[in-house]
Amino acid sequence: MTAAGRSAEYVATTPAPARRAYRLIAGIDRWPLLFAPCLHVEQLGPGPDGGDRFRMWVASGDDVRAWTSTRHADEQALRVTFRQERPSAPLSAAEGTWRFEPDTAGTRITLTNAYTLTTADEATATFLAGALERHNADEVAAVRYWAERPEDLDDLMFSLTQEILLDLPADTVHDLLCRGAGPRVRLPGRRLVLSGPAAPAPLRAHTATWSVTDDGARSRVLVRHDAALDPDAAALGGGPARARATAEEQLRRSSLQILESAGAHAADRATAR
Repeated sequence: MTAAGRSAEYVATTPAPARRAYRLIAGIDRWPLLFAPCLHVEQLGPGPDGGDRFRMWVASGDDVRAWTSTRHADEQALRVTFRQERPSAPLSAAEGTWRFEPDTAGTRITLTNAYTLTTADEATATFLAGALERHNADEVAAVRYWAERPEDLDDLMFSLTQEILLDLPADTVHDLLCRGAGPRVRLPGRRLVLSGPAAPAPLRAHTATWSVTDDGARSRVLVRHDAALDPDAAALGGGPARARATAEEQLRRSSLQILESAGAHAADRATAR
């Protein structure tokens, strides 16, 4: 018995405008702030057939999985299609389509998937079908949540950059950052993406990209925070501007605390030798 192609479809409606919902999926740079399992996305340039290529890292339990996909975004048709280039087993092929269609209720959102398994085992097929159904439900729910917010998303999502000098070699700092708890994405050039299990109030989502370089005998650490405010917490805290100021101060302190902890750990290791 050979594995056959399979498909799935998830449909939902939202009162939000179709174009607003479409842009959430078309703007892949914000995916780590929209979809909880997504840790990091890097655009890789144009694809072979006119689309664009990107690599995505997602948390999967205690592990981090990554794959490269080709995507076509059609703003006129309000449709986004995607295809994994080299799916990992038990998938041998995987592709899908987001469609956003205006209707009397607002917008009809349809997420379809087509995939082929490397095995004909029905237990594996049943497990993956259930996992895909839950995944699609979560992603569509996230699109609906943000699309239905009355606020301008540019007021709720922001980036913050810090630069910090440490009296430690760059390799030591990078190694200590890699040893911490929680999901992390290791990238070339001593870059690292961290994402905590829960963003602190007034944030709804947060990732931090750390880049460590040599500066003589010291290291220079560049931290880029990407964050999304919790709209309800922002409203209770006096509005997005005030909530953002609070969040930025928290993020700055958090970065310094992480590096101070790394420095203390390095000092303890040196003393123990």
